[in-house]
Amino acid sequence: RFCFTPVGAGRALVVTYLVAAIFSPPLGYLIDKIGYKRYFIMLCMLIFTIGQLVILIYPQCDVGDSHQNGAIAGLVLIGLGYCLYGNCILPAIPLVVKKKITGTAFGLMQMIESIALAFFPLINGSLIEHGSKDPNNPTGYKHSSLFFVMIGLLGMLTSIGLLFIPDKFKRKLDKVSKDKMEVKQGENG
Repeated sequence: RFCFTPVGAGRALVVTYLVAAIFSPPLGYLIDKIGYKRYFIMLCMLIFTIGQLVILIYPQCDVGDSHQNGAIAGLVLIGLGYCLYGNCILPAIPLVVKKKITGTAFGLMQMIESIALAFFPLINGSLIEHGSKDPNNPTGYKHSSLFFVMIGLLGMLTSIGLLFIPDKFKRKLDKVSKDKMEVKQGENG
């Protein structure tokens, strides 16, 4: 769609994971110091959706033309969203479930992710295949991009629900992470 060669397409896909690898430690530190994981989760979904929208709105290239910058910009945004996801959602699990069911909660989270990873490629492939029959969309990727934008919008709506959770969970998700040494020194001092 963006006139990448097969090797170029592989390199472009690496961008998302490189961005997440590079920015995860500093953003994780920042989130620990600021707190407010609920808002960072909403930001995560917003960034992910904008990244998908960027990929959707960039035009398909013609032979000899290239719109690779749009793809790269979208993939960078998706990488930042992925980074925030890993730094907010997973650490939030032990904050909102009882200690004795933390493993079960992580297991359910892993199950949901695995189901998505198993079925999204099938759905995506089907959308591309059926979408390619549309004369206005010969490659079918428009339908695929719309699917991921819709997933992002669903995630945004779900994350907005965090504004309405009970206060005891809000406090847990919004508090700043403290180092165990700081807490012990404060208790002893």
